[in-house]
Amino acid sequence: MQKSFILFATAGLFAAGVALADHGEETGLDAVDPAEAVTSADLGVEDAGMLPTSRLYFFKEFRRGIQRFFTFDSVKKAELELRFTNEKAAEAKEVQETQPNNEQAIAKALGNYQKSQERLKTRLEALKETSQNPNVDRLLDKVTERTVRHAKLVEEIALKTKNSASLQELAEKVQKNIEASAASGAAKDDPAKFAARLEKSLVESQGGELKHLRSIALIDRINEQSSEGVKKSLEGLREEFAGRLQENVRAVLEKKDSGEFSKILEKIPGDSARHSVILREIQGKENGATTNSLQESVDKIEAEVKGGKEGAKKAEEQLKHAQEKVLELEKKITESVPAAPDAVQRLLSQAKEHVVNAQKALQEKQYGRAFGQATSAEAAARNGLRDLGRFLERRSEKLENSVQPILRSQDETTGKNTELKPANVLQQDSRQQLLERQLKEQTHQLNQLQKQLQEKQAEPR
Repeated sequence: MQKSFILFATAGLFAAGVALADHGEETGLDAVDPAEAVTSADLGVEDAGMLPTSRLYFFKEFRRGIQRFFTFDSVKKAELELRFTNEKAAEAKEVQETQPNNEQAIAKALGNYQKSQERLKTRLEALKETSQNPNVDRLLDKVTERTVRHAKLVEEIALKTKNSASLQELAEKVQKNIEASAASGAAKDDPAKFAARLEKSLVESQGGELKHLRSIALIDRINEQSSEGVKKSLEGLREEFAGRLQENVRAVLEKKDSGEFSKILEKIPGDSARHSVILREIQGKENGATTNSLQESVDKIEAEVKGGKEGAKKAEEQLKHAQEKVLELEKKITESVPAAPDAVQRLLSQAKEHVVNAQKALQEKQYGRAFGQATSAEAAARNGLRDLGRFLERRSEKLENSVQPILRSQDETTGKNTELKPANVLQQDSRQQLLERQLKEQTHQLNQLQKQLQEKQAEPR
């Protein structure tokens, strides 16, 4: 009898242990690095209150509807919708944490948040004034800050529910709505000012040692939905964060091996495909042990791309991103004055070769290999764009230094004060376009000055 009781108790404990283990795996309680998690305090909502899963939730929505009805000013309407969106983000967080295995409840909360985010986008688009209005300026500060926190929260929920295909698809749609709202806000702002707002929000946001991996990914996603003027400012911001991340990666790999580094990456929420591209870019700038460790970590990420529709979709999407960047680099090289250096030309050739390999692997339904080759193509193209921009910048500085003595000589001869056009005249241009245009203008000025000096010397004394 005693033996039977012991066996029964042991079996019960074993079953409970299995249940707990399954529960932990399903809810993803340990899936996210605590340093990367968005807290209620981050959202500024201490108590989410009644949740969308409650039968009485319609009272909460009714109250919100009344507030919308009696709010008339366009800026105040946008502020109110931003507040509701933030409250619904807190509700989604609470639902996922309290009902981690209830896919229907999580989907309802995310869908509820998505509708509010769509309303916010509409309110931002309806604004007739820009950030020159102090009220709009303050609103855009809040929108940018919430964009970062909400995007990170949705990534966190997606990682914790990674075994649910339907929730992954919904989270992706919600992310696109967040980024679309951010792009709508940016359209009411000065591009450089928006980039500065986004930089501040990303720097001040919570995160671990590699938090700027997520920062760069978010910049990329907002960039995809932004106007050309905003895109140019965001490219410069992206390069700044890439430099910060490169330093962070070096610091981590000095203390940890590739296996530990991979485990850190696994607990960072976000699009793993985008993360692999960013890490490959850094790998292309590094050498030695850092390169090897990054290679192993990126290989693990890309190995997760499996067959079937999902694998094909990821590979096709990544190939599209790669082709866009390769075309951009090719166009910049064609327009470059003077000719792009050999190193940039080689990066373009490498990127094109990776694209061809990715297309071939995709046709053969080798989706993991196709994804990896497409990732390498985008990374090579991005590094080429970066190197070309730096080359043009150095060339411009060198030309300016060579022109200044001639200008001083001309000033002494004519008594006029001749100056080169300042680099900030064309604020709407990207840094690279500005440098290209400035280079052409300075070359023209140099030729004109040389011609004038020759004519001066030819005059009879």
